[in-house]
Amino acid sequence: MTTHSAQPPIDEELDAERGVPSVAGGSSLLLIARALTSAGFFVAVLLLARGLDPVKRGSVAFITVTALVIAAISRFGVDDATTVFAAQQRDRRPALLANMLALATVGALLFGGAICSILYLLPGIRPAGVGALELVILLVGAVTASLQSGALSFLLGCGRIRTQALATPVFPWLYALLIALVWVIFGLSVTGAVLVWTGSQIFTAAVCIALALPVAGFGKPSWRLLLTTARFGIRIWARGLAVFANARIDQVIMGLIASEASLGIYAVAVNAGEVALYIPGAVATALFPIIASTAVEERLDLTLRVARALSLIGLTTIAIGALVGSPLIPIVFGQRYDASIVPFLWLLPGTLGFSAIAVFGTALAASGSPGRSSLGPTAALIAGITLDLALIPRYGADGAAAAATIAFLAGGAVSTVLHWRFAGYRLSKLVPRLSDLALIWGLARRARRKMPNRGSREETQGG
Repeated sequence: MTTHSAQPPIDEELDAERGVPSVAGGSSLLLIARALTSAGFFVAVLLLARGLDPVKRGSVAFITVTALVIAAISRFGVDDATTVFAAQQRDRRPALLANMLALATVGALLFGGAICSILYLLPGIRPAGVGALELVILLVGAVTASLQSGALSFLLGCGRIRTQALATPVFPWLYALLIALVWVIFGLSVTGAVLVWTGSQIFTAAVCIALALPVAGFGKPSWRLLLTTARFGIRIWARGLAVFANARIDQVIMGLIASEASLGIYAVAVNAGEVALYIPGAVATALFPIIASTAVEERLDLTLRVARALSLIGLTTIAIGALVGSPLIPIVFGQRYDASIVPFLWLLPGTLGFSAIAVFGTALAASGSPGRSSLGPTAALIAGITLDLALIPRYGADGAAAAATIAFLAGGAVSTVLHWRFAGYRLSKLVPRLSDLALIWGLARRARRKMPNRGSREETQGG
């Protein structure tokens, strides 16, 4: 692959200094965005749990998660490749954006159409609450989710972390607001909930595309560039797909082989447990374009410091989640979701494996080794699917949660070993140390500075 000289992402909120300060600054913005996003999703999930019984909640989860899985599969890794190429090749950004949007649309339509046709022709394998109308809604949601993700990947590669951070919370809060309105006016149903979800996706995709176009302008698709990014993307595709599928595919499997009630219970546990993944996910997202444009000699130290800091954060999050999260689940979501507590506890230790996959997989991919970067997440995906098929029929939501954690830990171990062999450092450098707290403190301090002050214009304009 021929590339131009690497250039750092252009963004006014990133420091001029290289390395850890940039990661702290970028990830603090993404962490705030993820916190706002997660708060919006939490409100939406809470409304769904209160307004729907576990059976109907399971049908909604099957439709939305299947749409997201279709969107992730159908991009073939070109979204991750677009992030790398946009960070390195500024002159090709218009064509990169055009290619990304075209592939996101066509790929999701073709692959999603095939999946929805199979589900329509074989009604016995889909949940009882999913009919022809819901499958159409699923397909439209998959296309718009793919477009939204493609536009956000492009913005990230261009260093527009602030723009991405502002756009990301739009969908969940719109979704939560519309769910509340539909519940008050019409009452909640499976069809109404997924219509609101897809409508929110359509609006958010339009916003993301509108934000991406001024960055690059409206370019023409380039088949030659598409082939170049596809060759790179297909090697990195397994990594991104496996990371995403590890967090979602178990819900699809449950929808196919378990009851809708079990899926509804598990969906609530997943929604609560995902809080532990916010920080590693935000840091890994910010780390990707930074490593892609960082000098080779600086990459290893940067990666190891981030990995050690995330291990400390992960251990703390697990402890707090076990102490605080368990008693809050039935209080917040309702007594009919008491059964979500055990799977929630099973999911927490997987945070450590997820962090290792996120950091070391990202470092390998951004360092020009997409094949190695895919092996850890792929190992986790294979282990997860195998364990899902073995444990879900007997243990339901508890089995799915145990399978997810074991899979994440196995994939994290593989990613760590692969990065160690690739970079060649002493394993003792993976042991957390007190100096790593500086990175955590820098992340928290920058996040605090990014938040609006009391009485600021951002607050007073809200009315």
